[in-house]
Amino acid sequence: MDFIQISKTLFSSLQENLNLHRREKGLFGLNSVADKEVKATHLIDEVAFEVIRKELLELPVNIYMEGFPAIKTESAEFNIYIDPVDGSRNWDRGVGDPSFCLAVSPVKESLRFGDLSFSFIGGYHSHDRYYIQNGKAIFDSHLLQKQIEINTKNAAAKLGDAHAYLKPGYTATKAHFDYCWPIYPLVKDIRAIDNSGMDLCEIARGAADFSIECRKLSDFYNLLAFPILKAAGGVVTDLNGQDLTDMTFELEGQYDFIAAGNRMLVDEIIQKRGSI
Repeated sequence: MDFIQISKTLFSSLQENLNLHRREKGLFGLNSVADKEVKATHLIDEVAFEVIRKELLELPVNIYMEGFPAIKTESAEFNIYIDPVDGSRNWDRGVGDPSFCLAVSPVKESLRFGDLSFSFIGGYHSHDRYYIQNGKAIFDSHLLQKQIEINTKNAAAKLGDAHAYLKPGYTATKAHFDYCWPIYPLVKDIRAIDNSGMDLCEIARGAADFSIECRKLSDFYNLLAFPILKAAGGVVTDLNGQDLTDMTFELEGQYDFIAAGNRMLVDEIIQKRGSI
């Protein structure tokens, strides 16, 4: 099954349909639309669900989309997991790079993160696309107008040289700073502007060096870019430094994590971190 073409087609359809909806409703800050609760299903997700169902319904796959009932097919050999708008608040405000996130696994009773065999991440604002092709991590750059095989070989080897994505928001500041506060003065630069799917891809291409999610808010769908970072040579662990590759996942599970360009950064983070 050509998951790259399936993903590209679905991403293009979502871009068109979701932007039509956003043009009609406007951006937060220019109108009186209220914020949704953290992890609440946004109206835009409901629009996306209808697009996804229409595009994928004929395929022999099981479809899992965050916040919606699964669509299962008796003959399915693959599961497709989708977060149609990762970074909904960025989307509502027209900032950052909210993204379409998709990952694929075989149909098995028990699944590990390492069973995620394919991933596609598309930036709605940047129009950048990241995906797995022949086991390699690919960055399809809209700005450069070319496809580039990416890896993390140039990632910083120590915190003092590292660019970090550290996110204390969503009213979970205490949990974030309990763990991350000792890290802040040690790094070269700190950003907190994007979303997990795009964060992991930007680490995979060396635009950042690591990200820490420790707010007890992150679910499985925030790790749909896992195969891309792993294929690029990166590392994703829990907050104690255990690699997630062999860890089983649950769709409704909660997963704090460290995502980094190499193991050396993870080890230094574990050594310097605060409490969990």
